[in-house]
Amino acid sequence: MQTNERKNFCTCEKIKCPYHPLNHNQGCDLCVEKNLKKGEIPTCFFKLINQDTSNVKKFTIQEFVDFYRNLEMIEKRLHPDDKSNNEIGKQFNNKGTSKRKRLSIFKNL
Repeated sequence: MQTNERKNFCTCEKIKCPYHPLNHNQGCDLCVEKNLKKGEIPTCFFKLINQDTSNVKKFTIQEFVDFYRNLEMIEKRLHPDDKSNNEIGKQFNNKGTSKRKRLSIFKNL
């Protein structure tokens, strides 16, 4: 089933990868399974934050956190008066904020 036609939403450009959804009929399952076994996150999660992943060395959970934080710092420099970014950061980093509340803050970003 190798084809360059896009029949799914996958944002990964490595279409020769055997786990790419264009190369089988199991959707994202094979890619996600492979990444979880390696302690990594699929490329599409990174691209959800920023399409330019050229500076990402490894697609680990820590790289994802760093990738997000770097983008967040850039946004704050570009929009220093945006109170919504600062309030979210305060809420998220507040030690009294429960884990459930932190997750809900992250989901609303």
